[in-house]
Amino acid sequence: MWLEDPITKLERAAHAAWPGVLEEAQLPMVGWSYVLLSKREETDRARISYLVEHPNHGLFKYRLQLRPRAQATFAAHYLRLEKASRAFQRSERLSLIKPMCLDIANQASLTTYAEGLPFSEYMRDAAEDNARQLELLQLAGEWLDAYHRTKVSETRIFQPKHAVNYYHDLVEKIQSGDLKVAAKPLFCKGLNGCLNSQTNIPINKLYLRFNMAIFICAI
Repeated sequence: MWLEDPITKLERAAHAAWPGVLEEAQLPMVGWSYVLLSKREETDRARISYLVEHPNHGLFKYRLQLRPRAQATFAAHYLRLEKASRAFQRSERLSLIKPMCLDIANQASLTTYAEGLPFSEYMRDAAEDNARQLELLQLAGEWLDAYHRTKVSETRIFQPKHAVNYYHDLVEKIQSGDLKVAAKPLFCKGLNGCLNSQTNIPINKLYLRFNMAIFICAI
């Protein structure tokens, strides 16, 4: 059942916006069960999400962002999710959520719910299988491409100099102590290995190596 006595301002905002989201999505007002998925309530950021279920309509994820007030950014993220969902709607390789409703005024959204794990978990499970890790990175890259691409048919040229400059700067910050990371030697070794060998490998493999270094160091 719904949280009957919302305690925080964030919870009260989610409670108040919920009926309008249901109305916009043309879903019933009653019969829902709710489970808290995540909650972040800090000075500059406040977000909450619930797993909501209706016996006749299935599982959904309800999300509300109280802070920051950035309606255009919130809406842009939702629309990108919608675009990525359309791009893979006939694909059997990825199981994606489907955006159902956007409430810009309250910075709330409703999407279908898909079972899954954080990407880092899949990468960790494939730690001894480089081929599987590369396959996972390719899938992630295809989704990111659909998410960020302005138009479905748009062609973009990969320009590695931006990534190279970024990783050079990243290594310098880590080595100087300006940026703290876990497993500092491993992190820097992975990045330097990519940067030092960039001239001898094809662009697509270079891109995967950059991402592999970041993901492996993050897990």
